[in-house]
Amino acid sequence: MILVLKGKLDRYEAEAFARMLFPKIALADEVCEENFAVITSEADALSVSIRLEGKSFAEKSSITDGEAVTQKACKLLLKGFTALTRKTNNWGILTGVRPIKFYRELMGKNFSDEEIRSAMREKWAVSEKNSDFALLVAKSQIEQIKKLSKKGASVYIGIPFCPTRCSYCTFVSSATDEKSPIIDDYLDCLMPEIEGIGKIIEKNSLTLDTLYLGGGTPTILSAHRLDRLMKCICEKLPVRLGMEMTCEGGRPDTIDEEKLSVLRSYGVNRISVNPQSMRQSVLDAANRRHSIADIVEKAQLAMDMGFKVNMDLIAGMEGDDLKGFKYSLDSLTEIKPHNITVHSLTLKRGSRLYENEGSAIFNKDEEMEKMIEYSRDALLKADYKPYYLYRNKGTIGNLDNTGYERDNSPCLYNIVMMEEVQSVFSAGANSVTRLNKGTELKRIFALKLPLEYIKNPKRIEKNLKEAGDFYENCTAHRQQPY
Repeated sequence: MILVLKGKLDRYEAEAFARMLFPKIALADEVCEENFAVITSEADALSVSIRLEGKSFAEKSSITDGEAVTQKACKLLLKGFTALTRKTNNWGILTGVRPIKFYRELMGKNFSDEEIRSAMREKWAVSEKNSDFALLVAKSQIEQIKKLSKKGASVYIGIPFCPTRCSYCTFVSSATDEKSPIIDDYLDCLMPEIEGIGKIIEKNSLTLDTLYLGGGTPTILSAHRLDRLMKCICEKLPVRLGMEMTCEGGRPDTIDEEKLSVLRSYGVNRISVNPQSMRQSVLDAANRRHSIADIVEKAQLAMDMGFKVNMDLIAGMEGDDLKGFKYSLDSLTEIKPHNITVHSLTLKRGSRLYENEGSAIFNKDEEMEKMIEYSRDALLKADYKPYYLYRNKGTIGNLDNTGYERDNSPCLYNIVMMEEVQSVFSAGANSVTRLNKGTELKRIFALKLPLEYIKNPKRIEKNLKEAGDFYENCTAHRQQPY
């Protein structure tokens, strides 16, 4: 399918939204295929024409002075999509990854719930159902953001290694054996970067609110390597007793009591044990080499040792269906972890799933929507509350990813990271530092691959200098909005 854009339009925004509706669409200068969408903006009129699998839609609308032309074009495109496919798009014409920001901003202006629903419907065509859910998330976030320090910061430390590469993932270039010497070389480069971040935080009198060890799978490190890393973290960063410290242990087959003991001894109090599914056949298809029993055992072990545990599920995994997803979710609510995060499958270019099953997976959008609807209803009934939500480019059905918590135990780092309410200093390959001070925002990107990162220590030094200079050149810390 092709997309033709004519006249004065925000071409990036129009193309981004068109790709959400028609994932395989390609930009072209003129109609040259049977399936197409054409958006034409003239001086005082806007038109959209779509032809899809022998069906056609065409509509023209006038443009008034000051009207957002591209937004109106996207609404017409959505209207045509719905007419031709009988499918809905509950996030309307929103293309960004952080829809909750809109809701918090309107709440900050003292809009009522009904006024917010109306505003999001009129401007962005968001469904009332999604607005109701987003309001729950936004209200939770406002209370949690109050817990952050006025001059606070967070730190992310990336460990980009996994025992195998999952079928849906593009993050690591290859699987890594936990005995591989590259891990020691990587830690040798990572530790000076952690020390450099600590100096910036100290120089600018920032309070470290949260620390997150992500990946990859940090628990692929041996207990000895974890001890080495955690010792560096606690010596070089201003960690405080009882502060939020999280470790991704996403693969249960990498977790054992010795590693958990090391983490606890340094104050780590949260861990993710991520099944993605509680059906063995689905795990096998995803190239996850652990059993359902491993998941249950390691999650219970972590809770018994005092960790707050998060568990992830993915809606739409290869070989899964609505019945199987319901079983997986119900199994997690029986385990009763502190947090459950429900992701919608995102097809990433370069993943085995995209290359092998892409077209077929795109057709699972309606079933995936039912999975997400079930997760919302079931988790609310099980006394879990949604506390953060984001979207990904390429997610099937334009669905979302939502984190739920029970007993007032949200992971603050997730809110900080997704809502950009304070600086996040990042160390390690493929990490992104997000600096936030006053009205100024800055992103600093690390080299993507571990070997590149190891071979380029000067890039690490450059990134640290850039982060330090950002704080030197800014004049006022950003105050939390709520």
